Amino acid sequence: MIWEEIPQCTAEASGRGNLNWIMSVTKSFDQMSRTDQEKYLQLHNIFKNTQDLQPEKIHGQNELKLMMNKIFGVDGAEKVLAILNIFETNFFSDSNRDFLGIQTSRFNHSCFPNADWFSIPEKEEIEIRAMSRIKEGDEITIKYFEGSVSMNCKKSRQECLMLTQNFICSCDSCKEGRM
Repeated sequence: MIWEEIPQCTAEASGRGNLNWIMSVTKSFDQMSRTDQEKYLQLHNIFKNTQDLQPEKIHGQNELKLMMNKIFGVDGAEKVLAILNIFETNFFSDSNRDFLGIQTSRFNHSCFPNADWFSIPEKEEIEIRAMSRIKEGDEITIKYFEGSVSMNCKKSRQECLMLTQNFICSCDSCKEGRM
């Protein structure tokens, strides 16, 4: 079992995308140690190359950039936009809040993973637990989507991941054409 304290970066899930949520994410980032901030800023950001995004995400990015420029000025907006976009790319969510754990965010996706993540709110931890036997040398994988999407056909899973994560899955299940 791998665990990580949640306070890396958090925000209330109910206000996702509004100004209070944005300020909560940036405040949480500012409270991290400089080392954790540097590690955070090295996480994947699907919004870095906007030409690769779906049209609705490009539109959202343009609106967010305009709003950040008004609030933080051009120089400050670039940093805040990076913080928010990295959060949006890597966050997990339970019923109460969105959170990003730096180490947890480094796990790769599989449509049929050998592990899953669990929020332990009272301890402010994220746990990664094996869901099947993992052989020495095998990669530990988690799924990036929730609910019944994993039961859908390959095409539906691929569409979901492209829309939400901006990538085509190449996990063993997708390569082998399962479901």
